[in-house]
Amino acid sequence: MVWSLEWIRDGLRRGVVTTRYPAEDAALPDGSRGRIVVETGAVDDPEEVASCCPTDAIRVEGDELVLDLGDCVFCGLCEEAHPELFDSTPEFELSARDRRDLESRVEGSE
Repeated sequence: MVWSLEWIRDGLRRGVVTTRYPAEDAALPDGSRGRIVVETGAVDDPEEVASCCPTDAIRVEGDELVLDLGDCVFCGLCEEAHPELFDSTPEFELSARDRRDLESRVEGSE
């Protein structure tokens, strides 16, 4: 009980420490990764590209490479392994009404 009173007292001394997001723009630290984008163009080996993702956010469906941002943890391994295909942006607001809106698709080469 005593610790909670100390915590409340410290909070009252410090005041508000949060931002007014989304009313004010959030300042992102340097090096922050946001939305991963897939560059357009043919993919030679979609299975090999998909194997770099630890969460299976990159998968192969038919002859398409699919990046599902709903499964992505923004680790950047895809960008390191295939910089010609993937790039990160500072965009971090990724809400969508339909899960399919979080998917990017690229045709594989035949």
